[in-house]
Amino acid sequence: MIIKTPDDWWILVDSHWQNILDIFANVGAPLERNEAGYWWADEVFTEATRHEKTLIRTLEEAKRSEDHETLHDLFQKAWMGAIYEEYSHSWPSWNILCDLCSEYWVFQPKE
Repeated sequence: MIIKTPDDWWILVDSHWQNILDIFANVGAPLERNEAGYWWADEVFTEATRHEKTLIRTLEEAKRSEDHETLHDLFQKAWMGAIYEEYSHSWPSWNILCDLCSEYWVFQPKE
């Protein structure tokens, strides 16, 4: 599917959600729903800090409320966390995550 509109972007998020979460797990993101899940880094390769919400809750709430800015930011971080791993290209929906990161322009206002 080619992303041409925000609806296209969201369709891919919805249809590949579990694989996207698996990518987060593959890069070592803390997806636990316990105390460990509150500790995650704001930038790739930096120390984790405690957040008000777990990472999984942040992801789920952003998806539910269609907060594309938060999701895009977190998708970018997952992508950055995996770009040095050759095998990441074999992960299910890796290409979709890449598209969601690169085709974010669909949310920009038309000039």
